Amino acid sequence: MDFVDWPFSKLDDYSDVGEMFDAHYKIVRAEKPKYAVAPDVDEFTTYTDVKAWADELGEYAETVIVVPKTIHPKEVARRFRVGMPCQPRYGPTPWQWTEYSTCAEVHLLGGSPVKHAEIMKYHIPVESVDTTSPVKAARFGDYWNGSQWYNSTGGFYWCLKQSYRNMRRSMNPRREVWDPGTGTRIT
Repeated sequence: MDFVDWPFSKLDDYSDVGEMFDAHYKIVRAEKPKYAVAPDVDEFTTYTDVKAWADELGEYAETVIVVPKTIHPKEVARRFRVGMPCQPRYGPTPWQWTEYSTCAEVHLLGGSPVKHAEIMKYHIPVESVDTTSPVKAARFGDYWNGSQWYNSTGGFYWCLKQSYRNMRRSMNPRREVWDPGTGTRIT
């Protein structure tokens, strides 16, 4: 498993955020994902608590994503990747898009490649994106061609492969690979 999201939609199933974190932590510890999302910094959780939880997740996840809803994105410690909500169904992005441009690394949470392409115009240092949208589209035989959705008879996996390839090309047209830790290009 490469990505373990914070199960924000299931908060009502738990007595508090701490109890929910314990269940989330067990999953991250068992799966050792590349990416894990910490609880949101919001009206229910302080940044101090979120940092402590994120550090715990960091023992088992390569990259921990912190979503700053009540603190400015630049306040998130550089050891974490900043999560930028992009799915309007769950509420608006808490900050103007330009407020994320000074972050070291940003992960786009939710949203479609259409929205991701718009965000890229604001010079946001996007290092990773959610890929739920292409999976849902592939179920209906649709794939992302780099600028819009198209229907195909190629099947689920073909559509998924095309969408991911085209997302990668549209977000990184020069096809460069770089080290986000040092900011240097790898050739």
